[in-house]
Amino acid sequence: MKMNSDVERMLKNVVKSVSDTRPVLKCAHFENGNTYVTDSHRLIRVRNSVPKGINLDIDLSDFSFPDVNYPSVDRLIAKKFSTNIRVTKSFVKTALPAIKSMRPGYNAIIEIKVNEDHLSITRKSLDTGINQSLEIGVDYFEGEPLTLSCSPNYLSEALTSMVQFEDPSLQIGFNTPLQPFIITNSNVDYLLTPVRVF
Repeated sequence: MKMNSDVERMLKNVVKSVSDTRPVLKCAHFENGNTYVTDSHRLIRVRNSVPKGINLDIDLSDFSFPDVNYPSVDRLIAKKFSTNIRVTKSFVKTALPAIKSMRPGYNAIIEIKVNEDHLSITRKSLDTGINQSLEIGVDYFEGEPLTLSCSPNYLSEALTSMVQFEDPSLQIGFNTPLQPFIITNSNVDYLLTPVRVF
């Protein structure tokens, strides 16, 4: 059950933010041939990563095998998405320094707008009112234009992780502004929960 080091690092990066009050989420969960981790705000699924007969949990902090009831996470991943886009990985890599620069500061959120022409990412500071914005061209668009908000830290970490994998494009699926959206590359799905903005 040896895992790609990039994948292992990505999984550990998610569980390191889990509070000690939720020890079950410090585990990687293996079921139906897939590997899962979640911190309740984001979820990673690595498809076809282990033999299908394996069903267990490994605490990634000490590699023990605790007897826990891991949450039923597969149901959180929608089977279909109403808006789907594809962006070229090289464009995302070029944009990553700008996306990472949007991370600092309290009360900052990222607004994502998607349409048939581009994926627009804007950092809105609720403290200063200063906005930063960038656009990434869209190679493929299906569905309706959509706007949602999410954590700048989580978006930056997700994109940084996902551009490591072999497919030349990232697929991103959305449903509503309040439902989790998914970033897919190769056999990895990275689910992010939007932020409700009042």
